[in-house]
Amino acid sequence: SADAEGPRRPTLAPFSHWRGLPPPEFIVDGWIEDRALSAFIGPSGVGKSAVVLDMACSIATGAPWQGRATKQAPVLYVAGEGVAGAVQRVKAWETEHGLDVSETLYMTNEAILIGSTDRDLWTWLAEQVKAAGIRLVIFDTLARMSLGLEENSASDMGNAVARFDRLRREAETGVMVVHH
Repeated sequence: SADAEGPRRPTLAPFSHWRGLPPPEFIVDGWIEDRALSAFIGPSGVGKSAVVLDMACSIATGAPWQGRATKQAPVLYVAGEGVAGAVQRVKAWETEHGLDVSETLYMTNEAILIGSTDRDLWTWLAEQVKAAGIRLVIFDTLARMSLGLEENSASDMGNAVARFDRLRREAETGVMVVHH
């Protein structure tokens, strides 16, 4: 984002400037850094959506995930490939764990396209995420969110990362992208 003084630039400083920086905090202990950009990558058809929904439900309730502590926080799961199946998986997770994610796991009923021509869509999303206190937004999958973009294009994917980073900054949240 640009201001009156020009475009935003990163801080370039000697190590002494960074020495006092605290260690990262994790939303999933030792695995997913809080408020960071992360990716969950694997071949098609291996169950990535089931795994990230399991993780999302664990974070949303503060339950351990795969033996690792989680920081309890609201999560948004952007179900780009269909919300109906995701709903069934979440209901099964609640039954299995005896927990309720009703007020801490948010979902959408369609993809939020990275290349959307709706100029207000991503601003709206950041406002909604921040207002709800959502600490992790999961986009499942990058391919579905990238309709109209070329996944092998460095400029298209660079723009996608810039959009995710802007969402992270404006909404004070983490972003996870599921990709195959």
